[in-house]
Amino acid sequence: MAMLPCTTSDVADVIQAELVGVSRKSAVQRAYIALCRLWDSGHVVQDFGPDGCLWRIGI
Repeated sequence: MAMLPCTTSDVADVIQAELVGVSRKSAVQRAYIALCRLWDSGHVVQDFGPDGCLWRIGI
């Protein structure tokens, strides 16, 4: 959460850097699932703007 605001793709980049051998598709899926869980618990919110969907820390 230290890197928010970010896109799902940004989180996938971090996952790929940390987990050797993880495919891009798998990294994006893992990132999206993790962000959705944080969204469900109210920790992050989606912000739709000109740059697309950004995830931000929830208030």
